[in-house]
Amino acid sequence: MSFGILQIVLYLVLLALIAKPLGSYMAHVYRGERTFMHPVLRPVERFIYRVCAVDEQREMGLRGYTVSLLVFNFVVLLFIYAVLRLQGVLPLNPAHIPGMNSWDAFNTAVSFATNTNWQAVIGALLLVSQGVVQNLDAPTQVKTLQGAAQVIGQGPVASQEIIKELGTNGGGFFNANSAHPFENPTPLTNLIEMLAILAIPVAFTCRREVEQLFELAEELGGKSVEVEGDGVVEEVLRFAQEHRITFIVLGQSRRSRRSEVVRGSRIAHIIREVDHIDVLVVADPSKSPPVPSEA
Repeated sequence: MSFGILQIVLYLVLLALIAKPLGSYMAHVYRGERTFMHPVLRPVERFIYRVCAVDEQREMGLRGYTVSLLVFNFVVLLFIYAVLRLQGVLPLNPAHIPGMNSWDAFNTAVSFATNTNWQAVIGALLLVSQGVVQNLDAPTQVKTLQGAAQVIGQGPVASQEIIKELGTNGGGFFNANSAHPFENPTPLTNLIEMLAILAIPVAFTCRREVEQLFELAEELGGKSVEVEGDGVVEEVLRFAQEHRITFIVLGQSRRSRRSEVVRGSRIAHIIREVDHIDVLVVADPSKSPPVPSEA
């Protein structure tokens, strides 16, 4: 009983630790701000935009979004349908599974096109290290201790499992919702998969902190404005110049002194760049030195 309670406590603690950094990362991504993955993913993103002739600065309206959604899902449906119909003659089919009939292929393609998350996650490596199956082999037939024949399923289980958990699709490779020993063989895999299920939903709760700041600004008679760009400093300076702002109030960074020395201070950068603009830096109470008490 005590071990079970310890597992629950550990799970809740890890979930709480994940929420803030993941929520902050997602907020930066949605606002188009720079993240630690920027140097790796940004060039890929720009290449995709260029190939698809997409203007990332242009907002998508209701009509454009609807058309894009329908066209993309229709193309995905046709692609999956073709793969299922032709899988008997396609490579990477060690079990030599024949192609589906037209009705089954259509039904499966529609279900995937309407309820599938397309993503590749390194979390699969953690599951593989714990014994979750990950291969492209055909099912293996073995004899049990009683002498009966049993077919053991094989395939890319680990990679599909982590996608299923982060995407909350359910089912799983063996259609057992992670209850199959090949999908979830150890307590650690169970912990990882449970964290994956709630990581993204919990991370969205951190958005409430930003909303509270906007509400506070409105209560004090201020106006909140969201801007998009590649860098915080650059956007602050650009916005100040465009709107002829003469006074900027900044909150002190909560980053450590070492982090600011290594990565640079945004406040110092803004102060160096502004011209004819007064800058007030509001100290972080948690970093302020204690006030000596009177004797």
